[in-house]
This record gives sequence, C-alpha cells and structure tokens, in this order.
Amino acid sequence: MADRTLREVPLASIHIEDRIRELMSSPNMRPYINHAGATPETADALLAKIAELPLYNRYVWRIASALEWAFGDYDSVGVKADRCTLAPQDFAKLTELLKPRAFQFCRFLSALYGDDVMERVMHGSIADGKMGE
Repeated sequence: MADRTLREVPLASIHIEDRIRELMSSPNMRPYINHAGATPETADALLAKIAELPLYNRYVWRIASALEWAFGDYDSVGVKADRCTLAPQDFAKLTELLKPRAFQFCRFLSALYGDDVMERVMHGSIADGKMGE
C-alpha cells in the first residue's frame, strides 16, 4: 500500500500557470483554499462557509460548467479533421495538455460520487466510446 502520510509542500515550489492563478484568486475559491489547509479544529467552520455558497459559485460547478462548454457542440468529424491536419509539434502540445485530464476527471468523479460510481461511469463511457458514431 502506498504511503499516505501528508507532508507540507511550499506553494512556491508548485508550478502554476497564470490563468490557473487567476482562477485560484477568485473570491469564491478562498473558502476552498482555506479548507484545504484547515486543522481539525477549523474544518467544520470552513465547511459551513462553503455550504453557504450558491451552486453557481461552487468549485464543482466551475468544473461541470467548463465541461458543458467544452463538449456542448462536440463533433467527432471536427476532431478527426484536426487530427489529420495538425502539425506534429501542435499535436505534441495538445497531447501534453490532455495527458493528465482523464486521470483528473476520474478523481473528480471519485471525490464527488465515490469510487464505485466513478468506475461504473468510466467503464460505461469507454464502452460507449468504442461503439463509435
């Protein structure tokens, strides 16, 4: 089993892109950032602040609505056209950008619904994806 000991990591040692830094500086993110560093004594009070946020200001909403925007007009024909016309260096950049996303999405579903539901959703999506269009 992997060592799950928590250790402190200085924020300065974490590379954060400018647009991500902007998201993290949003006033709606402050309760989440504070909760991430909470002690057991302060965690409940910070969760209460998060509970007061309307759905549209929640962390999970930001992720879900970004996916809705990203895939709202999804069309595999357009993806296939890009695949055969991208320059190799652009395809490599795209690959690097996408590489961690499946893992992050699995972790998102697991945190929101639990491992069993995440696994069912992902297995079902893989099966559906293989069926093609």
